[in-house]
Amino acid sequence: MQLAELTDAGFPKNLTPQQRETLNEFERLLTEWKSEHAEEAAMELAGITALETRYTEVIYCKFLRARQFKLDDAFRLYTDFLTWKKDFQGIGVPNITVASVINEIRTGKCITFGKCKLGRPIIWIRFHLHKKSQTDPMEAERFIAWFFDNARHIPRERPIETTTVVVDLSNIGRDNMDMTVAKQWSNMLGTKYPECLGQGLLLNAPWIFSASWSLLTPVLDPRTTKKLKFINQDKLTEYIPQESILKEYGGRGEYKLEEDPIYKRTMTPCEGES
Repeated sequence: MQLAELTDAGFPKNLTPQQRETLNEFERLLTEWKSEHAEEAAMELAGITALETRYTEVIYCKFLRARQFKLDDAFRLYTDFLTWKKDFQGIGVPNITVASVINEIRTGKCITFGKCKLGRPIIWIRFHLHKKSQTDPMEAERFIAWFFDNARHIPRERPIETTTVVVDLSNIGRDNMDMTVAKQWSNMLGTKYPECLGQGLLLNAPWIFSASWSLLTPVLDPRTTKKLKFINQDKLTEYIPQESILKEYGGRGEYKLEEDPIYKRTMTPCEGES
């Protein structure tokens, strides 16, 4: 296994001369566009601190890679993203509050814990904790947008800019297989926060998942699909060290909400209490 950030063209440290030229033109076009779209432009650095000043070049390269450095396609993808971020549910993604997604947070269906063997932070998605019959669709949509937007703040050691995602499909039934939510996740990965996925491990998929997968595959971005692997629990140690594998999966890791880098950044202690 090799870290793409170190080996693949299209990352900030590995741009070819032509890719650097395309990036420069992307920035020039975007400067013009932002001068005419002030509200959308404000979305670009919403929540970004002075310590994250390299964010813009990293994010521009993500959108360019997502469209194979085709300038017009990448530019449209990025400006559409900024417009979506401003208009989301009539309030804008930066204005989503913890209180408005607290029910989703408390399920524990989506957490951040540990690092994979390549040093990427790990997001664990536990689908058996999602109950379609008990979920407010609007809150679920808010939570997904909120989580993705805050995931960019997960501490990473340079040059790492991607994440390993473990999708636990153990013990899922019909009430867990929510295609609306699954498509929202895939849309986030493909068009809103592209190239944030380094590798995806689909864990312990039962036969009942095959029908959902056949419906989901056509809407997944091809670059995302290539990064996904179906594995059984006993193969986790090939990708993740024992101390970063949660105890429920046979590892030594013990998750605490108050230590989760996303929730620690956004929640007060009383909000974390169930």
